[in-house]
Amino acid sequence: MNVVRKIYTDGREEECSEKMDIAAMQKFVGGYIEMVPSNIPHRALVVNEEGLLNELPHNVKATALVKPGTLVLDFI
Repeated sequence: MNVVRKIYTDGREEECSEKMDIAAMQKFVGGYIEMVPSNIPHRALVVNEEGLLNELPHNVKATALVKPGTLVLDFI
């Protein structure tokens, strides 16, 4: 069973019980989604593909979960 955890930019986290299909993921991130490898095996992060271009707030907690060497810049 897949567990989805939403990590907000203010540090809050919540477990999501709703089905997260592509439309739900796009709604949550506010745009097109991008998968980013996690440092936790068999896990990935779903982020806004244009977050940097749109100058969205940095997500410190999510950045800490990114697989080392994955990000071009230093944050999500």
